[in-house]
Amino acid sequence: MSHKYNLRNSWRICILRKIKIEPFFYKAGPRAVLLLHGFTGSSSDVRMLGRFLEKNGYTCHAPHYKGHGVPPEELIETSPSDWWEDVLKGYETLKQEGYEEIAVAGLSLGGVFSLKLAMQTELKGIITMCSPMSMRTTDKMFEGVLKYAKEYKRFDGIDEAQAEQEVEEIRKKGMPSLPELQQLIKDVRSELDMIYTPILVVQSTHDEVIDPQSAHIIYDEVESLKKEIVWFEHSSHVITLDKEKGELHETIGHFGLSTDYYTHFTSPIRRYPDLIVHRLIRTYLVQGDVSKETTFKWAQAMDEIADHTSDRERRAVDAERDTNALKKAQFMSDKIGEEFEGMVSSITNFGIFVELPNTVEGLVHISNMTDDYYRFDDRQMIMVGEHTGRIFRIGDEVQVRVTNVVIEESSVDFEVVGMVKSHAGRTRKAAPKVIHAGRSGGGRGDKKDKKEDGRPGRRRDDKKPGERKVKQKQRFYEGVAKKGKKKKKKR
Repeated sequence: MSHKYNLRNSWRICILRKIKIEPFFYKAGPRAVLLLHGFTGSSSDVRMLGRFLEKNGYTCHAPHYKGHGVPPEELIETSPSDWWEDVLKGYETLKQEGYEEIAVAGLSLGGVFSLKLAMQTELKGIITMCSPMSMRTTDKMFEGVLKYAKEYKRFDGIDEAQAEQEVEEIRKKGMPSLPELQQLIKDVRSELDMIYTPILVVQSTHDEVIDPQSAHIIYDEVESLKKEIVWFEHSSHVITLDKEKGELHETIGHFGLSTDYYTHFTSPIRRYPDLIVHRLIRTYLVQGDVSKETTFKWAQAMDEIADHTSDRERRAVDAERDTNALKKAQFMSDKIGEEFEGMVSSITNFGIFVELPNTVEGLVHISNMTDDYYRFDDRQMIMVGEHTGRIFRIGDEVQVRVTNVVIEESSVDFEVVGMVKSHAGRTRKAAPKVIHAGRSGGGRGDKKDKKEDGRPGRRRDDKKPGERKVKQKQRFYEGVAKKGKKKKKKR
């Protein structure tokens, strides 16, 4: 299916990124999820998660806190009490729309608000993602405010000298409400034992913003009977937009939001774990055999069964993914030259991946981003044009054209429509310069974490199910680029 339209309009949609970011309300099923963003963030931080939940039958609402997604001068005039009011309004919005089964998921500060909401209202479930339980000084938080101010000015197209002057004014004024934020986190932590709601605690191992031990504090101190903690090895603080967002979505889906009792199974002919679940149901419910002998027998065997079936299932998932990629490449093979609307799904140092509505994913290689000299910011997961200031973020909508399909490698290549070659900038000869954020030892800046894993594995508690073999994808595209350069030299 091709979505061709006027080139001028496609280019305008690609470059007009100064659109006001709005809260969203995705209506789907009878169960609802309140999605809360982080400090200096916006609904964009949880939009992709919202779309995933919507596809899986959950209604989602993401409000904005006062002073967020707007000029930083407005942010520093607000306080946590203002933001908390917006959280309550978001919850009430869902209640007024008739939703009785409501869960809450929050990123960073949004997770703190999620915990506070659980202390005051009846919720079906809580998900905290990289949420702080300590804040020794307000200095680091104010650094985040200044960083937000600089980014906002740059994205708004303000002259660099003027932007620096305006940021300096913000620095002088400060943000008087930050001690209130510090107290909020302290108060929530002191009352964690008041929480009995089912909870999923998600944390990035190499979080560069908060102390990862906060996850252990939440998990250990809540009184929930149903609680789980999941660690992600290769994500940054904004885990909802990072490399493992797919695994994050899967984890949240399996957590079973808004369900009192939950297990994941389908027809026993499809998966062996489903067959085990069917056998347990038959034994305990149909046959009514709840004897100590039967219970002991299953308890003894379950660990081995779980390890074996999990290993087999991972192999099956890899085979399924490879097959899907192959079939998608075959499907796109006769569509070279056609244009599609897509969404940026991932950003690496060698280009941006764009996913189409039909789930086909292709690469816009850095060598084909010809209108500027682009730099990859690995902390914010964005690609920034050095001269134009043009920015590509995860979740951005772009118009792309299919340029190449290699069925043998299950790969699809795109180019951004309207991206003309620039004569002002430098010529791309290698992978772009990577902007590394300053980090202390043990963070994502360690040597072992500088690898570009396309889809790294995750760790559930201290157990590693194994990392997926997708680095081959990166090597392949880099190889294609090198071959292309050699051919041009021969010519």
